[in-house]
Amino acid sequence: MNFVHYICMFTKFEQEQKMNTVGTITNIERDVVDQATANLKKIGYLNDIEVITSKTDSYDFNVTIDGHGFACMVKNSVTKNNFGFVLSQLQEITRKENLPVLLITKLISPNLMDELQANNINTLDVSGNTSIIHDTLRIVIKGEKSIRQQATLATPGRLFKDAGLKFLFGILTNPDMINYTYREMQEIVDVSLGSITNSMEDIEENGFLIKNGNKRVLSRRKEIIDRWVIAYNEALKPKLFLTRMSFNDNIPWQSVQLAGDTYWGGEPASYLLNGFLLPEDFMIYTREKIGQLVRSGLRPDESGNVFVYNKFWKSNNSNILVPRLLVYADLMGSGYNRNIEAAQKLAKDGL
Repeated sequence: MNFVHYICMFTKFEQEQKMNTVGTITNIERDVVDQATANLKKIGYLNDIEVITSKTDSYDFNVTIDGHGFACMVKNSVTKNNFGFVLSQLQEITRKENLPVLLITKLISPNLMDELQANNINTLDVSGNTSIIHDTLRIVIKGEKSIRQQATLATPGRLFKDAGLKFLFGILTNPDMINYTYREMQEIVDVSLGSITNSMEDIEENGFLIKNGNKRVLSRRKEIIDRWVIAYNEALKPKLFLTRMSFNDNIPWQSVQLAGDTYWGGEPASYLLNGFLLPEDFMIYTREKIGQLVRSGLRPDESGNVFVYNKFWKSNNSNILVPRLLVYADLMGSGYNRNIEAAQKLAKDGL
């Protein structure tokens, strides 16, 4: 399955969360567009704006501003955690359509709006903050107070909360585990038997499980990965953060010998997998004490570029790297375009 296919599955997941569907466009999406364009007019941009529901599945609306047409996609919110997925969808529209692209959203930070503009993506939020630069049209409005109500992408059910995320990580990185006994599963994932029972029930209820006689097979794997990556970055990863550190005496990072139950994630892991991304920020997952990391060549530093996280799984197939799925999640959740590009390459090579 290619990367474009799995991005489409992510879009389908978002659409399933919305209510009151009218055709392929929901009342929620229409309300976001109406609020955003109305506020843009209120704060001083009074020229013509026309919104028509798109006749293609590629994007949501055709928006015309002063005679300039845009292919418009609507998002409830754009955060660092889902930015990689959103950018990929918008870039796919750019590749397919002979139109400039406009993102309309309830909530987006100024930094992410700037990042989108650097990728030739125009942006408008419901408060009127705007970055639209196309041809002779230039509208840049910043500093309007953001509307934050209901701005987080919903991820339903126990399956995409802490224990469920840990369990899914075990299943996704060890597909055979789906046929283990619950006791055997517990030897691999660091959650209770009750959480394993709940997660297995949720997997079946969500249609992610195929039974073939006595065999169980996980279905819609890429869709689960999409949901897992977003939920992991939003819900679980912040709770795993331990501290920041720096390399001693500016020693080369590759000379650091990680000892014990400690592994590279994020950018350094990506570099070691394929050499595609030169690391600027460094991520470590560990179950060791900070003193062990100090002995490896690191030192505590509140502004350091080494981010240390608690390792939340038990076994590891590599001596120095976290599983590829976690590298991918780290990169996609960073919000940086260079990391998202590296994550896309990992996805194409297989997770």
